[in-house]
Amino acid sequence: MAKKLSFVVVSNNSNTEFIPFLKEVLDSMISPIYGPQEKALFSILQSVDRRCEVLLSTVEPSSSPGTQPSPPVPLGLVVYKIKPTDEFARFGVTNSVEIKTLCLADPSKSSGKGYGSALLDQVIEYARKNGANGAHVTVSN
Repeated sequence: MAKKLSFVVVSNNSNTEFIPFLKEVLDSMISPIYGPQEKALFSILQSVDRRCEVLLSTVEPSSSPGTQPSPPVPLGLVVYKIKPTDEFARFGVTNSVEIKTLCLADPSKSSGKGYGSALLDQVIEYARKNGANGAHVTVSN
């Protein structure tokens, strides 16, 4: 059986079964640092100004008859602004997609396996397809 990685966009209109995973990440990883995330969650689920993509792992069934695939397992997620921005032009960052959140579901098990890079690559691909120069992330203290 081989592992297959894929991405799904999570919103009120698609892949709603992963909304609890999104909420768990926001509550356990983001809220302790930045405070309540209700506004961000609303923006994501309504696709107001940001998009959430979840990286999934699915174990492909063997070729044996009647073997069913396992349910997909979320490995991590990335949330980014939908429209490129010039908000940080004073720092030389123009026409760039802002990454709001990028995290692994369980870093102790999945760190070093390329999942974080896959999440970052997904945003870069989105940025290029949408005419942006690249992607950026802001860091606050």
